[in-house]
Amino acid sequence: MKRYVVFAARFALAPILTGSMVVSVGAGSSAFERAHAVIGFATIYLIFGLLVLAAKERALRVPAALALLLALLEAVPAVPVLHAVVAPFLFATLAWAGYARSRSAAVVPDGRLAILILPLSLAIPIAYGVAYRHQTAGLEAHLGSAMLVGGTILIAAVVIQQQHPDRPYLVLASQVALGTVLLQVVFGMAAMVIRMLEVENGLLLAVVRAIHIAGAAPLLAATIVMVSEYRRKSRIPLSSGHPGNPMDTVGVQ
Repeated sequence: MKRYVVFAARFALAPILTGSMVVSVGAGSSAFERAHAVIGFATIYLIFGLLVLAAKERALRVPAALALLLALLEAVPAVPVLHAVVAPFLFATLAWAGYARSRSAAVVPDGRLAILILPLSLAIPIAYGVAYRHQTAGLEAHLGSAMLVGGTILIAAVVIQQQHPDRPYLVLASQVALGTVLLQVVFGMAAMVIRMLEVENGLLLAVVRAIHIAGAAPLLAATIVMVSEYRRKSRIPLSSGHPGNPMDTVGVQ
């Protein structure tokens, strides 16, 4: 079951990457568009299979059902803005499913709900980024919100590592969240510099933009896992068993 969840989460990055290339290269890129459509429908079938398997796994029922709902929203035609906004949340939901599967037997909620504002706030720069790509908002709104939210997540990740060095799962989750924030900043700034140099139609700009667009998904997933781990406390000591790496679903071994 765990392998299936991890595979579904990682596979969900494929339609995000191909969709990002369609946006970056431009409409009419038939190869990328066809690949995006085929991989997208394959993702829906994978998630449906996850929902069926979740009948035996209580911890997976809610995230699997939510993932299927988001996947069906992704399949709604002629709504590109909705399609682009939902994609990162679909991947993040699958990452949450993998986290819930690997950690449900070892942890319980610890009640600190205020920190949930971190992943929720990422919806703002994601929405402004989509609006900028569809020319309904300026770059300033996306850049400003991304700097504010990304900076807050970065500071939170550093503080968490310093305050909880004895919690290896939490430290790992915060390190991944910090790393994804920095990567988003690097690729976002790189895309701006390339555009300033007027390499508008080059392959380099398309690849850098695609990585930056797709990077919102693992950033959101890493932040959700970090927040979820922060809100939980161990039932059993780590020395008595290894319940699984909570960051498996975002590509960390």
